[in-house]
Amino acid sequence: YVPIKEPKICVIIPAYNEEENIEQIVTEFIQEENVKHVIVIDNHSEDNTVKIAKKSGAVVITKDQNMGYAHSWYLGFKESLKTDTTITVVCDADLTYNAYDLKKNGSIS
Repeated sequence: YVPIKEPKICVIIPAYNEEENIEQIVTEFIQEENVKHVIVIDNHSEDNTVKIAKKSGAVVITKDQNMGYAHSWYLGFKESLKTDTTITVVCDADLTYNAYDLKKNGSIS
């Protein structure tokens, strides 16, 4: 086992009507040392999710219609392939996970 020495992480956050949580989750990930990109995939939210995510520093992909959670993963991975990252992470916007979870398994020092 050899940890990745200089990880560049892209975080994908599928979101639907997450205006209450999106600022915190985006901000926490952006503040992590190895996170280089945070991409929010908006699943056609009807609240201020998009506005808040952009203000918080995320790249936001907005869908014209709600096509579901799996489709958001697909778009996020497709977008992450355009970056220079070595690790891609998907995280829910509901604060189930936190940015510090990235370091828990020891892969990232």
